[in-house]
Order: sequence, then C-alpha cells, then structure tokens
Amino acid sequence: MEEGEKLQKELNDIGAEIARVSAQAESAKDDEDKRYFREKELLLRKERLMLLETHGSLPAAAGAAAGLATTRAGDAGAATGLGVGSAPGDGLPFYYQRFLGLLSLGNITKPNPAVLAAITRRCAARLMVLPDCDAAVELYREAQLFPGPSTEGHLLTQLGLTVNGPLFPNPADGPASLLVGATNDGSPVVVKLLGGVGAAGAQQPGGAEAEACRALMESKPAAVPLVPARIVTFELGNDHVSIVGRAPGLHAAICMPRYVSSLASMVQLPAAAVLAGGRRMVAALEWIHDKTYIHMDVKADNIFVDPKGRWWLGDFGSAVRKGSPVTSTTTWFAPRKLLGLPAEPQYDWHMLAVALVVECNRKSWKELLVEDGCSPAKNLIAAVKELHGRHGCAELARFLNDELLTRAGCSAALP
Repeated sequence: MEEGEKLQKELNDIGAEIARVSAQAESAKDDEDKRYFREKELLLRKERLMLLETHGSLPAAAGAAAGLATTRAGDAGAATGLGVGSAPGDGLPFYYQRFLGLLSLGNITKPNPAVLAAITRRCAARLMVLPDCDAAVELYREAQLFPGPSTEGHLLTQLGLTVNGPLFPNPADGPASLLVGATNDGSPVVVKLLGGVGAAGAQQPGGAEAEACRALMESKPAAVPLVPARIVTFELGNDHVSIVGRAPGLHAAICMPRYVSSLASMVQLPAAAVLAGGRRMVAALEWIHDKTYIHMDVKADNIFVDPKGRWWLGDFGSAVRKGSPVTSTTTWFAPRKLLGLPAEPQYDWHMLAVALVVECNRKSWKELLVEDGCSPAKNLIAAVKELHGRHGCAELARFLNDELLTRAGCSAALP
C-alpha cells in the first residue's frame, strides 16, 4: 500500500471513530457520560491533527482532511463562512475565526477581547481542536477565570508570583483553572485563583475551597501526603480596572508545588506502584477525616506524582464537612448518586478503591465498574475478585479488600 493510501486509510478510520463517539456524546443522558465522550472525541481529533502534521499535510488539509468543522460545528462553519474550505497557510486565523463562529452558536456574540487574547496566548492548541460550540463555550468560561494583565501585576507585586498559562492545556488531563507559575526565587508552583470576593480588609476570602484548604493544612505534618497548598490573598483596590471583570476587593488563590504529573497523565503503572500509592492515599484520607472533612473527589486527576513516584492528594474544591450536603463529586467513581446527601467517610474510601481498580484497568474500567453512571459496590467487589486472580496483583487486591472495602461499607471480596 502506498504511503498516501495508508495515511488516508488511517484518517478514514479515525474519522469513523470520531463520528461514532460524537453520536454517543449526543445521545448520552448523563452529564458525566457526555463529558467522557466529548473528551474522547477531543483526543481523537488531536490524534488526527498530529498524524497530519507528521506527514506534512497541515495546514493544507486542515479543512477537508482534518474534518474539524464536522456535524453541528460544520453546519455553523458553512453558514458563517468559516467552514472547511480554508486556504492553505491560513494557520491560526482560520481556527480563531472558527472559534468565534462556535461561540456565536453558543450565544456568546460579543466575547471579551481580553479573554480571547488570553485563549490564543495560553490555549492555542486546544482552540485548534474544539469539536463543537459546547466545548468552545467551556473554554471561554474557563478563560474568564484567567488573571488579566492587571491582576497578574498585583500577584507579582503583592505576592511575588509570576503566572502563565494552564497546567493542563488538554481538558482531559486536568482542570484549566490550574495555572503554572514561579515564585521570586524561581521555584515552580501551580496557582489557582478562587471565586468569591471578600470585602477589602476581610481575612477569609476564597469561599468553601479556601476554608477547607486552611483547615486541612493547619498543623499538617510533612509526612501526610496531601499537596502542601497555601492560601494567599491579594487586594484589588477601588481604582482597579479589570478587563476580565474581576471586581475590587480581597481575592484569594491557592499556591502549591508543581509536580511532575497528575496520575491521570501517567502511563499505566504496575500493581506494586499502585499499591504503594494507594497506601499513601489512605494516610491522606485519614488526616482529612480526622479534620472532620470529606474529600468527595478522589480520582487520578486529583492525585499528583512527584519525581520519586510518590502520590500526593490535592484539589479540595469538593471537600465538605462530615454530614454536610455533598455539593460536587465525580459520579462515575461514587457508589450511587450522592449530590445533596450527607457526606460520609465511606464515600472517600469507595472512590479510592475505584480509583485504584481503574489504574489497573485503564482500557476497560467503565465496562467493569460503571452502571447507571455510578460504580456500585457489587461491581467494585467483582473487580477486586478478578484482580486477585491476575498475575502480580494479589497483594493489591488483598489491600483493597482488607483496607478499603470494609471502610467503604462493602462486603468482603476475598475470604
């Protein structure tokens, strides 16, 4: 087979898979399922772009071959003159104009120029592979939280922090709200600006996430494997003029070390490494529960890995006091729908057990665990039994059975 024919076949195969996944996203009733399929579609589109770039077919093939303006987005492109027939060499302007068209479909007809500038500067790769108007609107909303030039100046002068673009440009890898940065002494950090504004002079801005972070960091020994995050505050005076709509007052941000990777971005690890990481997460959750908090979002996206391969649990955006209503969680990892129910430690243990099983079944975990959008106990128990019979996984399965299933309120999987 000629190289050109082989490339075309690969493109056709990926295109067919994109169409299949896009249809699944359209028909998905659960928000978590819809997000999963959209993220999978985004990765497939990125794979196709990389294939074209590798063979020198981009940007000439950016329209027809790459098929970026498909389905709903394609109809919008044809209607607005932003469609697939872009001339070779247009580069980013084509994608930028297409992005504006997708925003218009999402009822954002007058986007803030400063927000658009932040997107092209910090998220250009993601802008190029947006599958539809929903993804475009999501990117725009996330970019509204990025600090504008004035806020960046205050972070530098008041806190000695320089910030740049997202830690995870690809939304499948992690939240876009995490920004890379550095301190005055050059130490790499991650900064997350928090919503909510305290009155000037207030001591506790940053909302529930900042409150949880302060409580969990108080008197925490260095050996407890929680990401050592600190809340920093900066003041925007009445004379502050924000081009991204950040109001005067006292603002808060979380500043934390920059790790090598999130667990979600790692290659699949051997069972021994998963077991070692799982034991560290037990220590992290025990500390959180001793502080009468429930994490409520234990998953690979929120576990960070340092250069020595050690796991650190972070992201306290879903954490609530024990017994308080659950406000957010990742439903796929939960035993059932939990929003609005009183938060209990058993939910964290269940989610950790699911997260560890997922790490050993990267390609098939949804088939093994998920039912009606959740991971019920019976499926988790069956997965632990299967893991116990797998070569090299018996010790991990025993740990799951003895340390996590009982704490999660599940029946034992092993005798």
